[in-house]
Amino acid sequence: GGNAFLETNPDALSEAKARDKERADGRVRGHLHGVPIALKDVFETNDRMQTSAGSKALVGAPATKNAKVVDNLLKAGVVIVGKTNMSELSN
Repeated sequence: GGNAFLETNPDALSEAKARDKERADGRVRGHLHGVPIALKDVFETNDRMQTSAGSKALVGAPATKNAKVVDNLLKAGVVIVGKTNMSELSN
C-alpha cells in the first residue's frame, strides 16, 4: 500500500483565508466557494505542487499551466488541498 496523498498544497491555508475574506466581503464565486478538494496527480496545476501522473519519470517537471478543469474549479472558488496518488500514467 501507499499513501493516499502524494503531497499537500503549501498554499492551501492562505487560499482558504482568501476565499473566507471574499465571502466576508460579499463576493461568493458560487456553490463551490471555499470547498476543499483533492486532485488526482494527473491534473496539471501551475503552482508549487508536482504533476507526475503517478510516474517517477515525471517527478521534478512542474506543470507550466493549469488543466482546463483546474482553471474552472479555481474560478468557482475551490481550495486545492493536495494531490492524491494514482496508478502510473493512469494504467
